[in-house]
Amino acid sequence: MPQTIKIKQLIILIILFSTLASCSNNDNESGKWEIVHEQLPAALTAIWGINSQDIWAVGGNTVDNKGSLILHFDGEKWERLYSNSDSDLWWIFGFAEGPIFFGGSKGLILKYFEGQFETMETPGDATVYGIWGTSENDLWAVGGNIINGAFAWRYNGEKWENAERFPAGLSRTQSLFKVWGENPEKVWLIGTNGKTIFFNGKDFIGQATKTQYPLFTIHGNNVSNPVIVGGLVKGVILENINGEWVDKSPKNTPHLMGIFSRNNQSYAVGINTSILRQINNEQWGEIQTGIKSEKGLHSIWIDEKGGVWTVGGNVLAPPLTEGIMLYRSP
Repeated sequence: MPQTIKIKQLIILIILFSTLASCSNNDNESGKWEIVHEQLPAALTAIWGINSQDIWAVGGNTVDNKGSLILHFDGEKWERLYSNSDSDLWWIFGFAEGPIFFGGSKGLILKYFEGQFETMETPGDATVYGIWGTSENDLWAVGGNIINGAFAWRYNGEKWENAERFPAGLSRTQSLFKVWGENPEKVWLIGTNGKTIFFNGKDFIGQATKTQYPLFTIHGNNVSNPVIVGGLVKGVILENINGEWVDKSPKNTPHLMGIFSRNNQSYAVGINTSILRQINNEQWGEIQTGIKSEKGLHSIWIDEKGGVWTVGGNVLAPPLTEGIMLYRSP
């Protein structure tokens, strides 16, 4: 009997060791990630694409005095485009058939369509940090002045206007960083002090998140739960489970700034080029890319082939400098 027990214990230890080794190997992706760009004339703050042959990345007003950094990838090469803007650009959102919208400082929203940039008229001059919508005639833009002065604008295909019924208290005490939704009646707006506002198609409803840290980005799809990331001293990952925001942050989560989900995978990025991954709504884990840098990763996007693109630089405080872009092939 003692011999039988020892054999069983040995088998359990072997299984446990194999499981741990497997997890470790899955997290170690050294050699799979590459640096596409570094030391760019401005930090890159956002990346988004229609597909793997049509990708956009934007960033700050460049140190070479050539205006806002705007890069486009056609599947073979990256090219810099110029918009006559000197604003720091913070977000990209668009549609497969166009147009594409870019948000930035000084209340800027650029519209790109058929090869031309248009500066749109907006209701204010605070920074536009996030844009999202269901169609080119139904868009949201959110932002603020970082410390206080949040706003939410709506676009109806003709002009941008202040969102009706937007809480007056937010416009004085908060800033909003992103907006994202599943449909016109299920939209979230997130920002400073753990603020999360739900829009049900008619009214704005505050939701508890149990954190006072800034919340920077939200994303999801029909497979993965909606996820919010943020942080300050430490990072925060919140998942929407049965209508409630549940803290899913692993131990020692770094300050996170970007999140993107496609199919059953979600990636989050943050300071010191840190990257975390979740598969099938299970536990989040940090990936070892083999790339060490003090730069912050601010945005991430997954193409239809499973390629992962992430951008950043010196993004925590102005000026936005030394842009970097990383890529992981499928």
